[in-house]
Amino acid sequence: MRMSDRSGILIVAVALIGLGYFACPLRVVAQPRFIHAYSGTSSAQLAIWAAKDLGLFAKYGLDADLVFISGSARAMQALLGGSIQAADSDGIGPINAILRGGDAVIVAGLINKSLFKFVAQKEITTPTQLRNKRIGVANFGGSNEFAVLLALKEWNIPKEAVTLVSAGGSAVRLAALEKKGLDATVLPYDHALVASRMGMKVLADIPELVPAFPDKVITMRRSSLERERDSVKKYLQALTEGTYSVNTNREISAGILRKRSLGFPTGRWRASLGTLGGSRAPKRPAEATRSPQPPQSGRTFGHHGHRQQWGAGAEPARIYTA
Repeated sequence: MRMSDRSGILIVAVALIGLGYFACPLRVVAQPRFIHAYSGTSSAQLAIWAAKDLGLFAKYGLDADLVFISGSARAMQALLGGSIQAADSDGIGPINAILRGGDAVIVAGLINKSLFKFVAQKEITTPTQLRNKRIGVANFGGSNEFAVLLALKEWNIPKEAVTLVSAGGSAVRLAALEKKGLDATVLPYDHALVASRMGMKVLADIPELVPAFPDKVITMRRSSLERERDSVKKYLQALTEGTYSVNTNREISAGILRKRSLGFPTGRWRASLGTLGGSRAPKRPAEATRSPQPPQSGRTFGHHGHRQQWGAGAEPARIYTA
């Protein structure tokens, strides 16, 4: 066979292969990522961490990742902007976003108490000594500021008598306390335990001041509930099983806390096991995650401390979905 004939056959073969390649559509479609923003670094995040660390998202067929966003206001901005698909936070940020017309809805609740302690430098032994002091919060407009303002009101200390400082997450605020950068702050129970072992003074247990508070709720875009219903269902199934797992198995909880409690003494995660109330474990996973009840109508709070009625005049269905 002449060289020119071989070249012709090769060209025809390459052309046929090319036509076959472009004629066959690609059938493998990558599963879209599901991004959840978690709001803290304390044991209050156990159920969220469990869903990821125990492979529960993957178990239900969801390609999910966790990102850290401190504060409910920032998390709501990321959610409404489409950067994330879900966020956990206190109830204040989502309710404010919804009442302003945001495409958001609370789909589940994980913690119904404000699990903070009001912690101060060891020299501050009574609340009256907080006047003219620097008190740290994660950021303005969230559950940290709410807890601080509630305690100050209980102690008859006007907000103007102290300096509120946006100081970041609980681990950062604990470090600031240790370095005398803050005079006081509110800390989740496990960080408060570490602070007390450093000699800090615990001035109040916030649940004693407000017995019920939506401290950890799950918020998503309302428009995604129908458009991405399958992913939403898988996501909530994973969170449900994660909640059940950490409430019924101390070894699982301890393992997750050991992994996640970077930079803290080993005693921190041991003490943390009691802060979420294992005795309140649900009887079966289906009961583990449920829609929270609307806040008590008597509670008031507003952005940057301005007082306003929580959801005044709003129908509960506008804020929560079962």
